[in-house]
Amino acid sequence: MKRRKNFQLGVLQLKRADPAPTKYVSASIAARVLYLSKVQVLRYFAGGELKGFRVGPDRNAAVKIARSSIIEFAEKYQKRTIKQDEIDQCAKG
Repeated sequence: MKRRKNFQLGVLQLKRADPAPTKYVSASIAARVLYLSKVQVLRYFAGGELKGFRVGPDRNAAVKIARSSIIEFAEKYQKRTIKQDEIDQCAKG
C-alpha cells in the first residue's frame, strides 16, 4: 500500500499546472528548434562536444538539454542565432 501512495504522489508532482521555464528542455524540443531529427540531436549532445546534456533520474525521464547549449550549437554549426523566445515557442507547441 505504501508503494502505491508514493507512486500517486510522484504522478501528482509531475502534473503541475503551469511549470516555470527551466534551464533544460527535452531533446524533441531541441530537435524542433534546430531543424534536426531527435537522433541527430542526441548524437551531437551526448558526444560530449557541448556541455549541458543530462538524463533524468528515472528510466522513463526524457533526455534534457540545456537551453544555452542549444543556442551555442546553432551559432557554432548552423551559423544562425536563436533567441530564448523561439525555444519557448517550440516548447509550447
